[in-house]
Amino acid sequence: MTGVEESGTLTLEEVTTTIPANTPVMVNSETTVNETFNGQSVATQDTYTEGLLTGVYVDTQVPVGDYLLQKNNDIVAFYQVGSAEGAARPYVRKNRAYLSVPAGGSIKAFYFDETDAVQSIAGDKAEKVIFDLQGRRVQKAVKGIYIINGKKTIK
Repeated sequence: MTGVEESGTLTLEEVTTTIPANTPVMVNSETTVNETFNGQSVATQDTYTEGLLTGVYVDTQVPVGDYLLQKNNDIVAFYQVGSAEGAARPYVRKNRAYLSVPAGGSIKAFYFDETDAVQSIAGDKAEKVIFDLQGRRVQKAVKGIYIINGKKTIK
């Protein structure tokens, strides 16, 4: 993940060779995969940043305003970490990564759409993001059950 377009879409760069040491990457598969990636550990730091991803070798508290990959209301996305008083900031577990987006401010989440792009969901002024139960994004909810802005809704 190397940048953010004006539309709020993350720019992805495909790794076509060996993953360089201490480089956080996002792995995508069309099927369930249980893989082990082997390599020689050469880490001298607890965290490494490449592009917009910060990979961690120890459990690390995600900074306020950055994004953590989570499942919320059955939608997997990078959700922004808020600064609610009294609420504990989440941790990213070791050997994983979190997302830092410069001036991400009003973008509350980056989700994965059916075209393999990573799109954003803006804050309060955002348009409604509507999905059917098959996970397809739709323009308009007609009679049925939909997920609108991450919440199940019956129309």
